[in-house]
Amino acid sequence: MKNLLFEPEQWWLDEKISSGKGKIVKIAGFDGKETSAWQIADWDWSFTALRAEMQLEPNTEYIFDFWLNGGENKNGDETCGLEIWFGDDWDGRLVFKLNRNYLLPALVKNGWYLFAVPFRTPDDAKTTLRFNAMGAVTTLAHAAPVCEYEYVTGDNLSPDAPYRPNVVFENGYPPDEDNCVQIKLFGKNFKATERSVKRSAKVAGGVMAALLLIAGIFKFKKNKKK
Repeated sequence: MKNLLFEPEQWWLDEKISSGKGKIVKIAGFDGKETSAWQIADWDWSFTALRAEMQLEPNTEYIFDFWLNGGENKNGDETCGLEIWFGDDWDGRLVFKLNRNYLLPALVKNGWYLFAVPFRTPDDAKTTLRFNAMGAVTTLAHAAPVCEYEYVTGDNLSPDAPYRPNVVFENGYPPDEDNCVQIKLFGKNFKATERSVKRSAKVAGGVMAALLLIAGIFKFKKNKKK
């Protein structure tokens, strides 16, 4: 089995996709050290494809290793995936979803997700690899072979996080003010973060969730007066 590593300079934006957005940036990687990475797509609907073509060895098993950050948004309607095809057989391509835990990472460290994607080349080993992203900024960086991270301690994932952290934000997520929803109760407007609303809904659901949220709001106002 051979390792295929993501090297930013070997990739380019697919010129067939006119909406594509992306650039190579210098950024802090999983270990805090500066690294070169491709940053593609945006928070809008600019479908972007990042592509590479290479001649691999025929009938050979490979593992494609790369670090990924972001690629998810708070609405859960993003696109983040990898396609691999051989020769001109696009219809027979391999498709890997890289968001929402469809494909589990080998390691998570400081908001970066290490993926190790296995595939096998056929007789025609002219290989095209393409990352697709839309609806969320996605950052891709070089990774060493996955076995070299054997002794790296991974991070625990927060079950309350509505989406993966993103390096475009200082703390991984936008400030709570940006994630607030407006709630109108008794003729007055209140603000609550989407996370608090979702947690309340999980605990009680429906009307009970609203009552819990109202109680929280009045408790906060009462404590504020003290």
